[in-house]
Amino acid sequence: MRRPLLLAAVMVAACTPSPPAPGVAASPRASRPPTAARSPLATPEGPLPGTPTPTSEGPRPGMPTPTPEGPRPGTPGPAGPPSPPASAVPAPTPTPSLRTPLVETLLAGGLDGPLPFPKALALGADGAAYVQVGERIVAVDLAAPAHPATTLVPAGRLVQPQAIAVGPDGTRYAVDSTRHRIVSLAADGAPTPLAGSEAGFADGPGAAARFTLPAALAVAGTTLYVADANSVRAIALADPAHPVTTLAGAAAPGTADGPLGTSRIADPRALALAGTTLYIGDFYKVRALDLEDPAHAVTTVAGAEAGDVDGPGGEAGTARFGRIQGLALAGGRLYVADRQYSKLKALTLSGPPTVTTVLAEGLDEPGGLAADAQGRLYVTAYAGHALKRITLP
Repeated sequence: MRRPLLLAAVMVAACTPSPPAPGVAASPRASRPPTAARSPLATPEGPLPGTPTPTSEGPRPGMPTPTPEGPRPGTPGPAGPPSPPASAVPAPTPTPSLRTPLVETLLAGGLDGPLPFPKALALGADGAAYVQVGERIVAVDLAAPAHPATTLVPAGRLVQPQAIAVGPDGTRYAVDSTRHRIVSLAADGAPTPLAGSEAGFADGPGAAARFTLPAALAVAGTTLYVADANSVRAIALADPAHPVTTLAGAAAPGTADGPLGTSRIADPRALALAGTTLYIGDFYKVRALDLEDPAHAVTTVAGAEAGDVDGPGGEAGTARFGRIQGLALAGGRLYVADRQYSKLKALTLSGPPTVTTVLAEGLDEPGGLAADAQGRLYVTAYAGHALKRITLP
């Protein structure tokens, strides 16, 4: 009966630590220092989108290629001070989510469809969108569910009608570009010459005036504004003689701001009116012409150099465009169709001008751009052979 007590004594002895050897001090057990609280890691942003391939109408030789600014996201930067305890790190401010515009394809069909390589665009009060398709101008019924397209001006009447405008009375105007003239269009599409007859640079009445490859139109009241090769001109529609006067630029190209006589225009492809200001899409610049100023002063609003960069405008700003092909006003902003980079950008007009990208996908070389009374944008996709509608958030 004494065997269990003996076994318990043996087990207690085995668990009792041995005394230290003579002359050896017992060392206390090292305690692990507390681990410092690590600060939350910031989530790196995704890689910058790849630079789009320029189209055939890319920047002129020698124009700079836009370079992304700053280090590539995720690249370690210089070592900084040690991270503070987590309790001292403020919670990151959530980034507001960007609302995406609604993009609808109204009419498409490829090269065999109704709009192969569409370019110029204008909206009429009759509910139609007038689109240049090669040598033709077609009318797209925006009110009908299927948006059928019918030919207004058949091929052979005009040569490169790459600008269309509709006046407040419904009269339609077009450029007959390689014939260097401006025409009005009858209900059946028959053209009537208004001004110009051969290449050159000259003011004067009707056929005595000279244009060189006119490329953009805008109309307000009884004045038709024309973007010529290196100038901006005005045609007085109320005068039966249709006299032409120069508002900005000269026979020679350039980029200088200033009043008439000093200002120079390089290659304007788009016009848009906002009150008494005429905005000009001049290659990679957005410029403003003051129509109330007797000197017709021109200033650069954004785009000091060629490229693809959002940011502040002005001559010293960082905003950049490639090839401006369309301008339209909606909701107090000027929207810019950049054909080279297939993007739609917005330029603020109140306060300091700032450029932001609104759409960077699905535009397929945007050409003509127009806005309706509801503030919706319409754009032709040149390489996508389509007409699209954009409802802004």
